[in-house]
Amino acid sequence: MSLGSRAWLSSALALGLLAAAPEAAADVSPDPLEEVAVGLPPLDTPEPPELDTLSVGTPYDVAQYPPPPGTRPPGTLPPPGTRPAPGYPPPGYAPGPGFGVQRRRPVSSGLEIGFLYTTAAVYGIGTGIWVNEEAKVREPGVYVIAPAAFGAAMPLTVFLVDRFAYTKGMPEGLPSAIASGAIIGAAGGVGIAAYQWASVSTGKEWGWIGVARAEFVGATVGAGAGVGLYYLIKPRPEHNMLLMSSVLWGAGIGAAFGGGASKSFGNWSETNDAVSLGSNIGMGVALAGAVTASVFWTPSWEGLGWMYAGFGLGTVASLPIYFAYIGSDRDPRRGLIAQGIGAMAGIGLAAALAPRYRYPGYAENDTDDPDWIKVRGVGLMPVEQGLGAQMTGELW
Repeated sequence: MSLGSRAWLSSALALGLLAAAPEAAADVSPDPLEEVAVGLPPLDTPEPPELDTLSVGTPYDVAQYPPPPGTRPPGTLPPPGTRPAPGYPPPGYAPGPGFGVQRRRPVSSGLEIGFLYTTAAVYGIGTGIWVNEEAKVREPGVYVIAPAAFGAAMPLTVFLVDRFAYTKGMPEGLPSAIASGAIIGAAGGVGIAAYQWASVSTGKEWGWIGVARAEFVGATVGAGAGVGLYYLIKPRPEHNMLLMSSVLWGAGIGAAFGGGASKSFGNWSETNDAVSLGSNIGMGVALAGAVTASVFWTPSWEGLGWMYAGFGLGTVASLPIYFAYIGSDRDPRRGLIAQGIGAMAGIGLAAALAPRYRYPGYAENDTDDPDWIKVRGVGLMPVEQGLGAQMTGELW
């Protein structure tokens, strides 16, 4: 075929294709909203859910929605011992309950806040009595005004603080710390006033106004110390009950030791000063021991009940000691020492055998109530030519 024939044939084929193009275009009418990539099949896979709706524990089909290379599906954690890649977790990632968050310390129970309400009412009544004594009010109709006013104002103050100073109420341990501190302080004030009354000559006693003054000062200082103790070591209600109970046990045991060690043979009335002094010393020693034990030990409620039972049983079990003094010229008051030892042994044995405390498993350093001091341990420390003590912990 000549070159001219070939050119003519090519021109004829081109004109034929152009003539057929309008008919082909009429048969194919693509959707203007559908875009199909050249060489790729249509994308008919469903859209994956949004990332902000996924969290730990949400089912995620990796085969259906494969993640981009170098990343993990949303809601999964990196393998142990590895560090997450930059940019992980993705935006909208929500950790599941208990992961990466600190749960708030539980709110105080109704029994605990009720304990504080009762203590506040008694404290208010005592404050009113002290005010009357200082003002020398003697008219009965006027005398009841101050105790009634303060007795109502103190529980109202607790209510306002519990409702408005905290998000959902006072945290667990704070109400009982305040109430226990006030009771311990009041007991200490009365103990000091009793020793002053027993140790001075007639006519120099403080009198009723001195007792009211000592009780008010002691209760106020004790309540403040309870608040400080809570923010220092975050005691639980069991800790606070242990501190308050230790004062009761210490007063009884100390009074027994004081009376048993008195030198006033045969004259019980002359042992008052020794009994009062021993009671005060016993309260101080027992309280210091309970505070130290609370740093690394938490008694259970059952254990506290056992310790009360041990205190009573130890005291009663040592009563037969007095049979040894029948027909003897020895002072039977020395038997009080044996009873004090029996009470101490009963408390210690009950604490060792009582059911253990089970921690509830919540974080104590929550955001509403920051734990800025943590005491981790207390122990002995050797020093040059002696022995000391050391305390370890965290500050901020």
